[in-house]
Amino acid sequence: MKVGHLTLGCKANSYDTDSILSSFEQKGYEIVRDHSPADIYVINTCSVTNVAERKSRQAIERVLKLNPEAIIVVTGCYAQVKPHEAENLKNVAVVCGTRDRKHIVELTEEYIKQHNKGLCVTENTKNYDFEDIDVISFDDKTRVQLKIQDGCDNFCSYCIIPYARGRACSKPVERVLEQVKYIASKGYKEIVLTGIHIASYGKDLKDCDLAKLITLIHEATEGTNVRIRLGSLDPRVVTEDFVTTVSKLERFCPQFHLSLQSGSNTVLQRMNRKYTAEQYANGVCLLRKYFSSPSITTDVITGFPGETDEEFAETLEFAKKIGFAKIHIFPYSKREGTVAAKMPNQVPHSVAVAREKALDAVQAQTGHDYISSFIGKTVSVLIEEEKVIDNKKYLCGYTPEYVYVRAEGDSTLSNTIVNVKIQNAGDSWAQGNII
Repeated sequence: MKVGHLTLGCKANSYDTDSILSSFEQKGYEIVRDHSPADIYVINTCSVTNVAERKSRQAIERVLKLNPEAIIVVTGCYAQVKPHEAENLKNVAVVCGTRDRKHIVELTEEYIKQHNKGLCVTENTKNYDFEDIDVISFDDKTRVQLKIQDGCDNFCSYCIIPYARGRACSKPVERVLEQVKYIASKGYKEIVLTGIHIASYGKDLKDCDLAKLITLIHEATEGTNVRIRLGSLDPRVVTEDFVTTVSKLERFCPQFHLSLQSGSNTVLQRMNRKYTAEQYANGVCLLRKYFSSPSITTDVITGFPGETDEEFAETLEFAKKIGFAKIHIFPYSKREGTVAAKMPNQVPHSVAVAREKALDAVQAQTGHDYISSFIGKTVSVLIEEEKVIDNKKYLCGYTPEYVYVRAEGDSTLSNTIVNVKIQNAGDSWAQGNII
């Protein structure tokens, strides 16, 4: 039987999907990764907003257009938060939460044999060990998302994820290194360490934290050109000790996605974020002290409950001050079950969208300035794809700073790291010559 998938949400979900598909593959199922018709579809869902939940439900409708008789397996955050709602959706045979994916193949086979629906959702109210499932093949051809951590203990006032994912837990160090060596042996050129809150890696382990783990991964891949990149980071992880440690590692990618959410301290307090704008800025200064041109990217929510024009103006000025390479901007969306949903002074959606546009104009300028700073420099680029742009074929890929670069060259260079001298820059790309 053929197994397909559709994944929504974060990079951790992408890894979880790979682990589920690998479980099916090890039992002899054929994996379909290009959204072709399949007999079984794994829908890995998101619940970060009400919109994400709606898209998760719509995902089932999309795959049923490919095969109206398909068996549907629903997992992920939506399945965890609203399991019975998921169970009642069309053709759904199995519902597994965020810590029960190891049971998915077994439950699917039980449904195939007996037509007994499977529901396996463990309540996430206690600490749990990391659910460690082997991954034998990945969806991406050049870089791999490696989940090292799950869960979150922060309970930001707008976020449902601690309830959907449970408390923070870490993948054992020896298992991380085992999988890192496997990934390197398969020819992948980049490993992205991801999770729900990777800054908390090691808090449930002895004698290991995120900086030490990165160092161990670098040592484990010695003699290769495998890059090490980080997923989204809590800005509090950026300390002098952390930065001095990782800056010594030659294959560590200086791209730091530091989640901000607001440049106003009063908004940050209402969000229950546990840092100030000043502390965030100090962390950015540290990164720029130890790295020559680090990429600083972030997330910002506009129109959070109670956000005034003055508070939003603080965010605008902060964005200009930091000079972000990229800002992912989200107009606030009320999420039932969170503290923020009950807050007074809810901001009209139209205001949140207008603020999104204003902030986007700022980030368009700071992003262009950042990319332009590479003109005249020689950068290393991991070639990932060949694209036709303005009737010309280009090899395209990313620098360690995650700048998207295009250059003319031979397609045989795909999945290799080449040196490119940057000649010019656009709004979201740089262009140069392979040297």
